[in-house]
Amino acid sequence: MNAEARDAVLKSADWFTAAQLSQMADLKGRNANAQPSRWKRNGRIFALRQNGRNYYPGYALHPEAAYRPIKGLAPILKRFEGELDEWDIAIWFASINGFLGGRAPKDLLFSAPDKVLAAAEDEMAGILHG
Repeated sequence: MNAEARDAVLKSADWFTAAQLSQMADLKGRNANAQPSRWKRNGRIFALRQNGRNYYPGYALHPEAAYRPIKGLAPILKRFEGELDEWDIAIWFASINGFLGGRAPKDLLFSAPDKVLAAAEDEMAGILHG
């Protein structure tokens, strides 16, 4: 089932390599492709590792802010830190969530990041106490 969930996650959104993201974000210079890795290291975005490459979720990028990570994502990732791995996080973002009225967190990340954070808090409370 986990393989099916992973496949569904990859099909449910656009995923970009560091090079693609750097181009979209118009990052320049010798280390332009390293910027997405810095964002990941600083907890501003997450990535899935597949075939030796990191893939960054398109739903976590703000197109009107030059494709930088959505600001509301960092506190959500902080809440999951040490509890969920990147695949678990991606599956959570892609899954229908009763706390969010039957919508997937990825669909509300841009418009209602506070609600998504509350859903993440609810998810972690269930894991910690369930």
